[in-house]
Amino acid sequence: MSRHTANIQSIAFSPNGLYALSGGNDATVHLWELITSKKLFALTGHKGTVWTVCFSPDGNRALSSGDDKIIRLWNLHTGQELLSMEGHTQSVRTVMFSPDGRMALSGSFDKSIRLWDLTTGREIYKIETPVQQDGRQIVSFSIDGSIILSAVSFDKDIYRIALDWDYDFPAPADWDEGARPYLDIFLTLHTPYGPDGLSRVGKPQWTEEDFQKLLQELGYRGYGWLRPEGVRRELEKMAKERS
Repeated sequence: MSRHTANIQSIAFSPNGLYALSGGNDATVHLWELITSKKLFALTGHKGTVWTVCFSPDGNRALSSGDDKIIRLWNLHTGQELLSMEGHTQSVRTVMFSPDGRMALSGSFDKSIRLWDLTTGREIYKIETPVQQDGRQIVSFSIDGSIILSAVSFDKDIYRIALDWDYDFPAPADWDEGARPYLDIFLTLHTPYGPDGLSRVGKPQWTEEDFQKLLQELGYRGYGWLRPEGVRRELEKMAKERS
């Protein structure tokens, strides 16, 4: 792979495992195709080190943040910057998508956590954390998006924050087409290899433990609200179509 021109500070896999993002001290974000080691895009716009990069749950967009205090949203099909979000007063060291991909959560050296609407780029919620020391603000969403965990690199505590905001969490459902790529990957990985040892042929096979891991993966990718029985029906239908 072609190198960044300065130290790399962040890297992330795409949800399907085929691509990677990297960000570094050269103020750029690179999108890589892992099979070919080809750099698809160099995403430019940041001024200063890029500390964090991450993929959206569907793999179509990315978030990045860094020393310029700005969070940037990217279209990974075109390399275009979709939004820039400003409000933090110091370096933004952590950013991530909400489980459904509609919001972004950021943490900064300014001791605040902020939620952003990725449709408008508007800051919709701000939390002043009770930490005393400066340091890297680390944040994480729960699978259903209703709870935030926060910690600071130089602190010894983890803070659990329940969101009391007006947010329309997805209602339980049997199926959503956005989850289909993850079932496709699952079925491919659970299809036996043919005689040549290279191609996969035959009927996909999986255990109940495998299925539970699939449900967990869907939760990580923003589809934790799907009913297991609905996912199972769709999975069995797709497996039948393959055989």
